[in-house]
Amino acid sequence: MKPATPALNVQQFGLILFIDLLESVAEVCFKSATTATGITNVTLANFNTFALRLLGIPMLWIGVVCFLVILCLWLTVLAKVDLSVAFPLGNAVYLIIPLLAIVVLHEHMSALRWIGTVFVLIGGYCVSISAQHSSG
Repeated sequence: MKPATPALNVQQFGLILFIDLLESVAEVCFKSATTATGITNVTLANFNTFALRLLGIPMLWIGVVCFLVILCLWLTVLAKVDLSVAFPLGNAVYLIIPLLAIVVLHEHMSALRWIGTVFVLIGGYCVSISAQHSSG
């Protein structure tokens, strides 16, 4: 039988939010890098050219480094927090990424996308709360 996991503390919650922020930055870096290749329609025929261009773009590597840091931090979180609690809290990326996409990439978010984002966040919150109640 698995021992009871203590409740999520403020430090763990903050670390999960930091991971969400770092993941969002990584995704913006990846989008920025793919855009910088100048290839908007990637196919099997041009994949080698796309990949070679991509490998030379620093934003790709910044994103990769972000993901390596995320890996280390996420393993630290999972050593202390139940996955059924930690993972739903990771839904903050669904809010952070659109905000960064608007500010950094100048993308547009329709009202329907915002509504969907709110539903995803509410769902993640409900799963997280229910997981905490069922473990206690």
